Amino acid sequence: MNTLTSQQKRTILGYALAICLCVVGIVLANVWFRKSDAERQWAEANKSRSEILGAFQKSARVATTEVKLKRIAVYDSDTDFSGFNPANWKVGRRACILPVEMTVKYGIDLNKMKVDDIIIDSARVVKVRLPKPEVISYDVDPRINRDDVVTITSLLRADVGEPTLRRVKEKCVEEMRADTTVFSKLSADIEGNTRRVMGAIVRGMGYVPEFIH
Repeated sequence: MNTLTSQQKRTILGYALAICLCVVGIVLANVWFRKSDAERQWAEANKSRSEILGAFQKSARVATTEVKLKRIAVYDSDTDFSGFNPANWKVGRRACILPVEMTVKYGIDLNKMKVDDIIIDSARVVKVRLPKPEVISYDVDPRINRDDVVTITSLLRADVGEPTLRRVKEKCVEEMRADTTVFSKLSADIEGNTRRVMGAIVRGMGYVPEFIH
């Protein structure tokens, strides 16, 4: 039986060592490239999320639903004999009726969104968690059109003046702002309108939007 010489053994060992080093190098390179690729994908995903958030927040507070509310404000003051001085008694009736119209805009405040509210599942699907809908603004014409006002006075009462009309209107406006009935009824429509607006922005950036809670 032929035996290997020391030189042959060293040669084989050198080849084996070289092969092992190549295999280890390939494995390490593969791991490094995978890590590098994962880091690149993570960086790109976060950059895309930031870009989407930035595109949203350019609009800040977005109104997607507008509603006009109308109410009739009523003021009625009958005869008042309070006090002991007859000069201060208010004899007769003093009343007025005036229409009040308010425009209410509903939508979302995009400043409340964070990067974590945007999830990119793939290259084209973006999941978005939007803030809860809220009132964006109220708009009431501060002027009072006397042609729209009905006043009633009797006996010794003076006609309803501008200061009283303004107080009556302001009280009605406060009551309308405090009433959440309309918002509750329209919440589904407001959310739907908001998603359509935000979805258009996402699609404009080349992604497919999907909204989550």
